[in-house]
Amino acid sequence: MESVAGLNGPAPRFAIVGYAARFPGAADADEFWDLLRDGRDAISEVPGDRWDVDEFFDPEPGTPGKVVTRRAGFVDDATGFDAPFFGMSTREVRMLDPQHRLLLETAWRAVEHSGTAPSALAGTNTGVFVGLATHDYLGMASDEL
Repeated sequence: MESVAGLNGPAPRFAIVGYAARFPGAADADEFWDLLRDGRDAISEVPGDRWDVDEFFDPEPGTPGKVVTRRAGFVDDATGFDAPFFGMSTREVRMLDPQHRLLLETAWRAVEHSGTAPSALAGTNTGVFVGLATHDYLGMASDEL
């Protein structure tokens, strides 16, 4: 079987020179590795500052608008954000989904991890690849307007 690279010439070359991650129970990739190695469970009761679990919990599966568990994985300090570092006002940050705040911080950490000055990346073929889970913050923030 011929490889994809063989069909179109040599495969493009790339290098992963920096990475960063945040996980429940782990502030970075090293802590995540420790969590896995040690067999620790990062699932916990819903913290009181996240949402009212009693409002959304129902032990009956399939109940509309409800969840069947009181436990989940939560990233620590999800609302902490250094707005001035990113040149943002407090008002802008209030409207910014906390996932996007974490994304900015984590992308910055990936660049730091690479050992490359951010200014040196201008005009280069550099990519930052990310993943997010939900997008429900906009609806919640819109309710506050």
